[in-house]
Amino acid sequence: MPPENEKSKSAESVALSLGKGLAALTRDLEPVLKRMEELAEQARPFIESVQSLAAAAAPFVQAAVLSVKRYDAAESLMARGWVPNSTTPFDLVEKSGDDETALRDALLAHYEDNWHEVRGKLEASVLSRDIDREAKDVFREALDAHERKLYRCVVRLLFPEFERLFRQALFDEEIIRIRHDKMIKKLAGKGSGRDISDFIFGGIYDLTLFGYLTDGKEKLRTSSGHSNSSAPAYTPGLYADVNKKNFEHAKLNPIPTRHAVAHGLLDYSSAQNSLNAIFIADYVFSIISELSRKRADGET
Repeated sequence: MPPENEKSKSAESVALSLGKGLAALTRDLEPVLKRMEELAEQARPFIESVQSLAAAAAPFVQAAVLSVKRYDAAESLMARGWVPNSTTPFDLVEKSGDDETALRDALLAHYEDNWHEVRGKLEASVLSRDIDREAKDVFREALDAHERKLYRCVVRLLFPEFERLFRQALFDEEIIRIRHDKMIKKLAGKGSGRDISDFIFGGIYDLTLFGYLTDGKEKLRTSSGHSNSSAPAYTPGLYADVNKKNFEHAKLNPIPTRHAVAHGLLDYSSAQNSLNAIFIADYVFSIISELSRKRADGET
């Protein structure tokens, strides 16, 4: 083994060589580091700009996320027998989870406890629309009937009014028999001159109502994702036909269809039936108003 002093000299030599190497590396890196500092300084305005844009965009991103959540919630609501509306308490919907009974009880209690506020909002919405006096009077009467718990009256009062207004807006009140598929095509189909933005008023959840309206005479659609036996078996379209094959399924769904109302096939006499009819009216009257505005502006 080498003596201790030789070991010491060897270690000093290694340390010296290491120090010289690091010093040389530092000298070599100095211009590189200086350039990196210069680049960082040059990039600072860009970084600050990106940070500023990100901060400004945050509310829009949050709004977009909320819109998607609301759309999903609206789709779920429709599949569970409720028409989404600007008055829908989506926080209660979220809290109820998949419990159909809890959802129904929570929504019915909410609308009963907050009826005057809800009524004021619905009435203001419809009164602001470009629809005729008769339609506004009919809507007020429907709200009065709901307030008095005359739920059957609400459904039977409002649905013929949809027919009258669509006939007026789309066919100049011609007294002819109009197939509903023809009416839907003229309302929203190819060549109608309208796009999806003409059917969105309260938020992206209106796409769910657009689907309900334009399902036309298709069969009632099977709902999915809700295993609870109390959930409606089918989600209807406004103009879906109710027949022997789907009658039992249609009975389970509290969302009225025009065919069942007009022909007295189902007894829509619950508070949920009534609220759904009112929410449908709010949406349909918004569409009629937009059609009237576009016609006045020469856009259609």
